[in-house]
Amino acid sequence: MCDTVQQDIRVTKTRKALTETMLKLLQQKKFQKITVNDICQEAMVSRSTFYLHFEDKYQLLQFCLQEERKSMRSIANSMEPKEFLHTAIQGIKDNQKMYYNLFQSNINEELLQMFQQHFNSFFVEYLEKAQDKGAKLTAPIPMLATFYSSGVAGLILWWIESGFQYSVEDMASCHYQLLTDIISEK
Repeated sequence: MCDTVQQDIRVTKTRKALTETMLKLLQQKKFQKITVNDICQEAMVSRSTFYLHFEDKYQLLQFCLQEERKSMRSIANSMEPKEFLHTAIQGIKDNQKMYYNLFQSNINEELLQMFQQHFNSFFVEYLEKAQDKGAKLTAPIPMLATFYSSGVAGLILWWIESGFQYSVEDMASCHYQLLTDIISEK
């Protein structure tokens, strides 16, 4: 039993070190330029240890996004949607160097898909709650969530590429209006 607990602690610590390292490196350089060697050196773990936990840097990034999603989910549950959107968009602005390095230059389909999936689960939950409260949706939840999360990802990528030319408040307001437009009042 004690060995299992020790092993779990080691796994948790290693994954935490790798996650923190990925986020730190994204503050310094573009995702495409980050190598597994960079991650291992910065986190002070061997390549074999890295590969025990993750197949590649994409899977590590996916894990980072899942951890972020868990954190954001607890925040989302304590806020109204408009406030949550503002908080999420402010987080992107606060970490603009990381997001710029993640998505600027040669964004590939896998990264874009990860980003969309990151948002999709929030919208499914939001729409399910709205429907449970009697809201009439303009289409089935999976279609709406996919449509909206794709739009959000595209709009945020455009915002990053434009150098954050609109304020957080303007972006949050726009996102909220688009979200409420998919719920029919009838």
